[in-house]
Amino acid sequence: MAYAAVVALAQNLKQLLQSDHLPPHYPKLELQSLHENVSSLQTSLEKFVLVPKNRRDAVKKLESRISDAIYKAQDAIESFLSKQSETEEIAEEQTVFLQELQEIIENISPIRRDTKEISDLIREQTGDSLSEDTRSAKTTFSTKIKIVGQDKDRKLVMDDLKSDTNEHAEAVSTLPPSSPMASPPETLEQVVQDTSTPPPPSPSLLKSLEHGSAPPPPPPSPKISEKVAQQYLEDLVARNLIFVRRNTSNGYIKTCGDMMLSGT
Repeated sequence: MAYAAVVALAQNLKQLLQSDHLPPHYPKLELQSLHENVSSLQTSLEKFVLVPKNRRDAVKKLESRISDAIYKAQDAIESFLSKQSETEEIAEEQTVFLQELQEIIENISPIRRDTKEISDLIREQTGDSLSEDTRSAKTTFSTKIKIVGQDKDRKLVMDDLKSDTNEHAEAVSTLPPSSPMASPPETLEQVVQDTSTPPPPSPSLLKSLEHGSAPPPPPPSPKISEKVAQQYLEDLVARNLIFVRRNTSNGYIKTCGDMMLSGT
């Protein structure tokens, strides 16, 4: 709240001072002095990135002082601007406004010094740790995707899948991992390309070619489907997206789909 009020007052003072229609009876020197103090106050507040625990009470009290002073300055300026239409009271209002500005500047000046002092102390106390964290973040950043959590469980499942007692171990170790975004037909096609020479076309295929119609896709063999399923299972397990449990009695791997069907 204090910082937002400071920024708003600094912008209003800047616009007022840069206005080409600023009346000559405006206390320009006092307005410039107030703007400099408020701008310096804003710069110090911007350094309050991390406030240490031992400085929080002091910062809280300081923000309360800042808010009171800024709101008082805003009220004085708005009141003076709203009364400019009453020409017969310009001289009197100018004198009152000038006195108020001088009091506000005298009040804000020590607040500005206290804010800068606390800001420098906070910067000295947190500057080293912030720079070390920044350097550490730059040196340790990596684009490699890592799995966080359940590392031991993942290792146990992967070791079990690749063990000699697992009848699908060869398929797991030889098939390259596929992207989870790849569609099953693409993955199936990759597996089919690695198989032996395809069998001769069936009579139904020859008949469809004679009539110019597109042949229906051949159904995947159980062995190929099993390999593709095992490949996807490995990808899902590696990303902790599926729960896998092994039945110790016969070594059969029970997936979430099996458990839903069996009710376990």
